[in-house]
Amino acid sequence: MKRKFIKNTLYLLACFFTIQCGSPSNENKRNPRLVQLVKETENPKEKDTASKDKTNQPESESNNISDDESNQALNSEPDSTSIDGPYELSYNNPDSNNRNAGTNRENPIKTNIILFIGDGMGPEHIKIASLYRYGQEGQLAFQKFSQSVEVTTHSANSNVTDSAAASTAMATGNKVNNGVISTYIPGDGKEAKTLLEYADEFGYATGLITTTMITDATPAGFGAHADTKTDYWDIADDYLYQTQPDILLGGGLGFEVPDQIFEQAGYVKVSSADELDKLDFSTFYDSSDSLNSSNSPNSIYNKKLWGIFAESHFPYFYNGRQNYPTLAKMTLWGIEYLDQFSGGFFLVVEEGHIDKASHLNSIDLLLPELMALDDAVIQAMEWAIQAKDQRTIIIVAADHETGGLKLIKNHGKNMTPQVSWIDTHHTSTNTLLYIWDSQISIDDPTIDNTEIFDIILSELTENNVN
Repeated sequence: MKRKFIKNTLYLLACFFTIQCGSPSNENKRNPRLVQLVKETENPKEKDTASKDKTNQPESESNNISDDESNQALNSEPDSTSIDGPYELSYNNPDSNNRNAGTNRENPIKTNIILFIGDGMGPEHIKIASLYRYGQEGQLAFQKFSQSVEVTTHSANSNVTDSAAASTAMATGNKVNNGVISTYIPGDGKEAKTLLEYADEFGYATGLITTTMITDATPAGFGAHADTKTDYWDIADDYLYQTQPDILLGGGLGFEVPDQIFEQAGYVKVSSADELDKLDFSTFYDSSDSLNSSNSPNSIYNKKLWGIFAESHFPYFYNGRQNYPTLAKMTLWGIEYLDQFSGGFFLVVEEGHIDKASHLNSIDLLLPELMALDDAVIQAMEWAIQAKDQRTIIIVAADHETGGLKLIKNHGKNMTPQVSWIDTHHTSTNTLLYIWDSQISIDDPTIDNTEIFDIILSELTENNVN
């Protein structure tokens, strides 16, 4: 089959680059350098040590937001702006005539890939979101994309995946056990090279954006390697000193790190939406540099950007996020920042609270998160349509389905539907994949989540900047 041939070819290419560039070992990651640097910088108090111990304890993926926060969200009145989001767009839903605009460019100056991940978002989540927002099915921005297929999501050791194994499958093309972050388990325990690492190697700028902790399983699968998803110190260590994405925007690390650690690693750190608004690109490069520099794409800026906007995860959108940047705003900032690089970019954007609301079986918490994802996708499409000299591939995926959500009765536009839930856990339900690009063709009606890696790596390889 054509796709199988492509997959085998990509595997050989991946092996070649691994041999050429080496595959890092995680043998020394039990005591990452970050731990030592923090100790040397702050002489951490007992609470810091306790925090470190806590982050490495097994925990349920079901909902990392505290019980107090969850109860507050469930018992609070919704903010009046939370459903449609405070971010203003030039249109609410792209014209279907433009659904491939921005992606079918002849001789583009560069190619960009944006991967959106709705954590826990199954087919029924998508249907309900469209009915709620637009009054009919199939109207979310990404539902109008030129390609859509079903995706199987099982992990190496379970028919029901978790976010770590699912993220790893998409990021590396490999099945691993639940809880594992881009490491060959089962296997030799070595690190599995991720799409973000390939992109960087090929000359693309890279970024990770999420509404959860930045060290949470889904972004970590693309930017880090760890034996377990709660090895937050190892994950943060990889971000700072190994994979070094050009931009990271989201929640906290799971522990405190002094600002000078970020500075020493080459990052400008911001902590609020207001700080993000006030930044301009001159913050990241010397006055002697030019945006039209002929330097390597990764040398245009002499600093990278790291935005930490919460101690842990963002709060639920249901109560409003006036003090937090919206997902659409972070997406636009990430795109415009990475667009300054001359070699194209690879950006991963996660809406992580779809999963958390589904674990709580709360349709009230869920709907605003789905709207936030729709807004972010629209924002990316709007930018791509205007970037007429570039090819921008937009992909919308989900790592798994959560809750076994089912629509019982639709009550119309802007009216909360009646739904049922099977339980508060992940399910084995197939997810959906949407692609906005007329040059990518998928023949099979159902693919495995590892094939998402194949699709993206093929584009990264074909448009290799270096």
